[in-house]
Amino acid sequence: MVEIGYASVGGPPIEWFRCRLFYVETGEEINDVIEVSAVDGWCLKYKRAADGKLIVDDVNDCVVTERVAGKFRIEYDI
Repeated sequence: MVEIGYASVGGPPIEWFRCRLFYVETGEEINDVIEVSAVDGWCLKYKRAADGKLIVDDVNDCVVTERVAGKFRIEYDI
């Protein structure tokens, strides 16, 4: 595993399917991530309801996202 500072589902600089994201403080893995900057301390992820289902915005017909601030560790399996 290698730690990196930035990753995005859409591509560069790495292959997304090899990434895992964790909160530094708790070690908890974060799922549904779209983009993350461990350097700047934010991640963009899909939002889920209490029942675990993705939340869909019926007006715009898209899945709702949320920006989360914190200290993150991105692990990349090379």
